[in-house]
Amino acid sequence: MQAYDVKRKRMVNVERNEGDTIIAYSLPDEPGAWYFPLIENGKNVEPFEILEHEQVERKVRLRKDDTTRNNPMLRTTTNARQS
Repeated sequence: MQAYDVKRKRMVNVERNEGDTIIAYSLPDEPGAWYFPLIENGKNVEPFEILEHEQVERKVRLRKDDTTRNNPMLRTTTNARQS
Protein backbone atom coordinates (compact mmCIF):
# COMPACT_ATOMS: atom_id res chain seq x y z
CA MET A 1 0.00 0.00 0.00
CA GLN A 2 1.17 3.53 -0.66
CA ALA A 3 0.44 6.85 1.01
CA TYR A 4 1.16 10.49 0.36
CA ASP A 5 3.16 12.32 3.04
CA VAL A 6 1.37 15.68 2.99
CA LYS A 7 3.98 17.59 5.02
CA ARG A 8 6.99 16.45 2.96
CA LYS A 9 5.08 16.18 -0.35
CA ARG A 10 6.28 12.69 -1.27
CA MET A 11 5.00 9.19 -1.84
CA VAL A 12 5.83 6.51 0.76
CA ASN A 13 5.40 2.75 0.90
CA VAL A 14 3.37 1.72 3.96
CA GLU A 15 5.15 -1.18 5.69
CA ARG A 16 2.92 -1.49 8.79
CA ASN A 17 -0.43 0.07 9.59
CA GLU A 18 -3.36 -0.30 11.97
CA GLY A 19 -6.48 0.98 10.26
CA ASP A 20 -5.73 4.47 9.00
CA THR A 21 -2.68 4.89 11.27
CA ILE A 22 0.70 4.34 9.60
CA ILE A 23 3.07 2.58 12.00
CA ALA A 24 6.07 2.27 9.65
CA TYR A 25 6.87 3.37 6.12
CA SER A 26 9.75 3.33 3.67
CA LEU A 27 10.71 5.55 0.77
CA PRO A 28 10.45 4.12 -2.75
CA ASP A 29 14.18 4.75 -3.35
CA GLU A 30 15.21 3.26 0.03
CA PRO A 31 13.19 0.04 0.52
CA GLY A 32 15.36 -1.28 3.37
CA ALA A 33 15.17 1.84 5.55
CA TRP A 34 12.01 2.07 7.65
CA TYR A 35 10.71 5.26 9.23
CA PHE A 36 8.39 5.43 12.24
CA PRO A 37 6.13 8.50 12.32
CA LEU A 38 5.01 10.05 15.59
CA ILE A 39 1.71 8.65 16.88
CA GLU A 40 -0.44 10.24 19.60
CA ASN A 41 -3.78 8.86 20.80
CA GLY A 42 -3.66 6.17 18.12
CA LYS A 43 -3.34 8.60 15.20
CA ASN A 44 -0.48 9.97 13.13
CA VAL A 45 0.55 13.46 14.22
CA GLU A 46 1.65 14.38 10.69
CA PRO A 47 -0.95 13.96 7.93
CA PHE A 48 -0.80 11.08 5.45
CA GLU A 49 -3.27 10.34 2.66
CA ILE A 50 -3.58 6.59 2.22
CA LEU A 51 -4.02 5.56 -1.41
CA GLU A 52 -6.06 2.37 -1.28
CA HIS A 53 -6.45 0.46 -4.51
CA GLU A 54 -5.15 3.40 -6.52
CA GLN A 55 -2.39 3.05 -9.02
CA VAL A 56 0.13 5.86 -9.14
CA GLU A 57 0.76 6.86 -12.74
CA ARG A 58 3.92 8.59 -13.87
CA LYS A 59 3.59 10.69 -16.97
CA VAL A 60 6.44 11.40 -19.34
CA ARG A 61 6.66 14.79 -21.02
CA LEU A 62 7.96 14.85 -24.54
CA ARG A 63 9.61 17.77 -26.25
CA LYS A 64 7.90 19.20 -29.31
CA ASP A 65 10.35 17.46 -31.65
CA ASP A 66 9.86 14.02 -30.03
CA THR A 67 7.44 11.66 -31.72
CA THR A 68 6.79 7.97 -31.42
CA ARG A 69 8.17 7.61 -34.93
CA ASN A 70 11.55 9.04 -33.86
CA ASN A 71 11.69 7.42 -30.44
CA PRO A 72 11.95 3.60 -30.53
CA MET A 73 11.29 3.40 -26.77
CA LEU A 74 7.73 4.64 -27.33
CA ARG A 75 6.81 2.35 -30.22
CA THR A 76 4.12 -0.22 -29.56
CA THR A 77 4.18 -2.03 -32.90
CA THR A 78 6.28 -5.09 -33.61
CA ASN A 79 8.25 -6.08 -36.68
CA ALA A 80 6.60 -9.51 -36.76
CA ARG A 81 5.10 -10.57 -40.04
CA GLN A 82 1.32 -10.74 -40.00
CA SER A 83 -0.39 -13.66 -41.79
